[in-house]
Amino acid sequence: MRRSNLGNIQKSISFAGFFVFWNALLQFSQPSMASVIKIKVSDLKNIDSKLAYALFDQKNGFPQKKKLAKLRGFWNPAVLSTEESVDGKIESLHTIENLPPGEYALSIYQDIDGDGSLGSNFLGIPNEPVGVSMNPKPRIGPPRFDESKFVVEQEDIELVIILRQ
Repeated sequence: MRRSNLGNIQKSISFAGFFVFWNALLQFSQPSMASVIKIKVSDLKNIDSKLAYALFDQKNGFPQKKKLAKLRGFWNPAVLSTEESVDGKIESLHTIENLPPGEYALSIYQDIDGDGSLGSNFLGIPNEPVGVSMNPKPRIGPPRFDESKFVVEQEDIELVIILRQ
C-alpha cells in the first residue's frame, strides 16, 4: 500500500511540473499586448518651447484636464528629434511606449510662454498652439473625445498632429 501511495505522489508531482512548464511556455509564446505610439507634431512655432501632452482613455476631462489623463508630460523639441518639412514647417517626433490596447485621444499644446500651463484669453480660447489626435475640424468649443479618439491594438501607431492657434 505504501508503494502505490508513493507512485501516486510521483505522478501528481510529474503532472504538476508539466502543468507549470506548459503555462510558462504559453505565457512566453504569446505576443506582447503593449504598443508604441509614434507622434509627429507639425507646425511648431519654434523649437525652444516645450510641448505638453495628455493621453486620455476616457472622454471625462478631454482635452484640457491633465489630471484626469492616463499619461501626461512634456518633451523638448530642441533635445528630441526635430526636423524641417519640405514646406519649411517645423516638426517634432516623440514616442509613447508600452500602451495597452484600448481607445485613446491625445491633446498637445506648445508652451510658448514657458509657464507649464495652456495660456488662454478672457473667453477661455487658447492663445498658444494646440492640437489633438485625428485633427478634427476646428469648431466652437474644445474638440470632443469621440472625434479625436484612435484605437490601439497590438500594432504600433503613427499619429500626425497639426498645431493650430
